[in-house]
Amino acid sequence: MKGKNVAKRPTDEETWALQKMWAENPPELLEGTGPLTRHRELLSLLDDFSANYILTISEREHKTPSQIIGDMVREKVMMLTTA
Repeated sequence: MKGKNVAKRPTDEETWALQKMWAENPPELLEGTGPLTRHRELLSLLDDFSANYILTISEREHKTPSQIIGDMVREKVMMLTTA
């Protein structure tokens, strides 16, 4: 494997040391500020049918629910302005 970057596996001692460090100093978690929380809040405003529809489309299109809703709004506005 000459020239390849091969990841070194940690030893048992390193693994236990890391586990101890995390147990003694757990990371602080942010409350309700991430994109998943915002998406959940956005979808909670919709009825179940609409939320499921937007989630299905967002998974298929590989977009966020916010992007799908934005696309829908722009499409509706374009339809209204060209009518």
